[in-house]
Amino acid sequence: MEDIASVKKVQGEMEKIIQAAMSDEELWEIEYEKFEKTSSFLKFKQILDTIYKHQGFFKDEAFDEPYADAGALAMADIHNIVTYGETKNHIKLTKKGRFFARMYLDKHPLV
Repeated sequence: MEDIASVKKVQGEMEKIIQAAMSDEELWEIEYEKFEKTSSFLKFKQILDTIYKHQGFFKDEAFDEPYADAGALAMADIHNIVTYGETKNHIKLTKKGRFFARMYLDKHPLV
């Protein structure tokens, strides 16, 4: 049992060393691949539609209709994909968000 624990400890330390040597984009690619397998990934299209079809405004003020639901906004915020703009109901992609968008759009074009 001690051998397994020590091996896991060494593996964890090695993983930290490897991650420290990786660029942001390399880390984001790994994170994106994990994100792509989650149920939250399905909401990512709402975020991209909000950014690219509605100039980042996630709610139609005239009709009080959301373009992106609260779950999609929460997912994007938690994953540091978007930041909230200076005006009400507005989001924009972070550098990481633009990377995720590029990865997404390579496989799933917005139509």
